[in-house]
Amino acid sequence: VLFGGDVEYKIDDFEYSGTFTFEPHSIMVGNETPYKTPEDLIAAARANPGTVTIGGAGIGSAAHLAVKVLERAADVKFSFIPSAGSAEMQNQVMGGHIDGGVTTISSSYTRHQDGQARVIGTLSAERTSVAPEIATFGEAGYEVEWGALRGIAAPKGTPKEVMDKITEAVRLTMEDPEFQKVAAQNNMLLKYMDGAQFEASVRKIYADLEAIWAEEPWIEQ
Repeated sequence: VLFGGDVEYKIDDFEYSGTFTFEPHSIMVGNETPYKTPEDLIAAARANPGTVTIGGAGIGSAAHLAVKVLERAADVKFSFIPSAGSAEMQNQVMGGHIDGGVTTISSSYTRHQDGQARVIGTLSAERTSVAPEIATFGEAGYEVEWGALRGIAAPKGTPKEVMDKITEAVRLTMEDPEFQKVAAQNNMLLKYMDGAQFEASVRKIYADLEAIWAEEPWIEQ
């Protein structure tokens, strides 16, 4: 059992070869809300626990877990509103049905640029090259690093010679100018970790979520 759900695998069941991207999640809010900064949002949630509505793809999704991680880092409580996906959440935010929502910065930043919503911060320590003017929750004093970490893993026990080829392919892809160009065109933030770094990152994420689950399970057991 993993965080209340039956799954057929554990993090120990994989060999890790390397990563391609790390794209921080962001908080976008409706234009009619008073929130302009991470501090504004946290202050409102602290003053009136459970009243600030934040949406995202369903319970247990990356967006939902982003909210749980932020709640723990800032010692606040939001009201999470699950949706069918990021597109539905963004429509709810722009329509004024919820205060804000969580999605990756490449997805929310388009709405920000178009003036359809405001992105008030990324769940990271450092600002991104895609949206360098957007503040971070780290700058506001909250230790939160959450986003879409994308890489390649293989089943445990994959022959070393096969893993070596996969690992080398990941490294060479990250060095390829054409790949870098396409990634930039799509506002994708590249981040290379080798296999050991990738596995260490996965284990830290798992440990952080275990701690949150122990305090407040997000699925009924």
